[in-house]
Amino acid sequence: MATVTPRRDDIEAAASIEAPAADHETVPAQRAGALAAFRSRPFLLFWATLAPSLTGVWVRITAQGYLVYDLTRDEFILGLVSFCHAAPVLLASPLAGAVLDRVDRRRVLQGVQATQATATFVMAVLIVTGRIEIWHLLVLSSIV
Repeated sequence: MATVTPRRDDIEAAASIEAPAADHETVPAQRAGALAAFRSRPFLLFWATLAPSLTGVWVRITAQGYLVYDLTRDEFILGLVSFCHAAPVLLASPLAGAVLDRVDRRRVLQGVQATQATATFVMAVLIVTGRIEIWHLLVLSSIV
């Protein structure tokens, strides 16, 4: 592998470039801190919707794990349901990335959200009616 050695003219030209002077009177200094991003309205809205959404996902995953173990008392099945939850992400990511570069992401997100909501509703109905079986959880966890 060949290394590139800078020429003397390039070094002198770079050294002669002056940095622009900071004009402290016209540009107010903003304090940077741990919560500085929350001054941005789009970020605040993003965070305010993401936090409850992720909390709901974590609660569903935890409750689903308890349900699987309560139904089977089998650690392998518990791991299999968790694998079914993660497998679509692992398998579909390369294809999904290529597809999302070519389609309207908003419509894809709406479709994904509608599919997940439907699968969650079906799971809830099966649980409430007492008809839930392990194969239901395997299939629905791969969708949700």
